Amino acid sequence: MDGREDGLRQGIEAVCQVLDVELTDARRQEMATLDAAGLAALLARIQARKGWEA
Repeated sequence: MDGREDGLRQGIEAVCQVLDVELTDARRQEMATLDAAGLAALLARIQARKGWEA
């Protein structure tokens, strides 16, 4: 894991906390499988949709 991925994961966690989105074990496992591009896309999706679900 590189610094960018770690920062993106922290960003996702922070946005989820602000939006009151539960970070379940399954969601944490999903995040662990993503590279930096996938994490950036996930972060953008959560921000745009104000939640995790598609």
